[in-house]
Amino acid sequence: MICRSCGTANPPDSATCRVCGRPPSADPAVAVGQSGDHVPPPKVLRPPPERPKPAAPPTSNLAIAALVAGVVAWVIAPLVGAVIAIVCGHLALRDIEASSGAVEGRGLAIAGLILGYAQVAVAALTLLGICVFFAVTYLLIQSAAIAS
Repeated sequence: MICRSCGTANPPDSATCRVCGRPPSADPAVAVGQSGDHVPPPKVLRPPPERPKPAAPPTSNLAIAALVAGVVAWVIAPLVGAVIAIVCGHLALRDIEASSGAVEGRGLAIAGLILGYAQVAVAALTLLGICVFFAVTYLLIQSAAIAS
């Protein structure tokens, strides 16, 4: 027996088609496309396979190093970490721009630069404050020595 829906040949004693589950026809003239009826497409029994999602571009190692060095500059080694953060940050930005989107990490590089430059500014202000403190102290001692 030939199924009217999908055209599959079934055993003569079957009540339903083994592929689509509909009743098959005993008449051999009633095959797919010969009856004149519109034959619906067969049912899809499983979903189509999912397409793999494109992988994100890798993050620049220099950008990660800039951020880590910027944090280290505020926690452990102020000037050394700041210099490393600034150098790595600028190198990372250059590499990211040259890669035309093949490498990510611009935000990490900028964060490292900000932390590095802020640490250099704080160190410079601290050094300036220490110099002013000792200059004022020296002048006060000199003026007290002259007055006595």
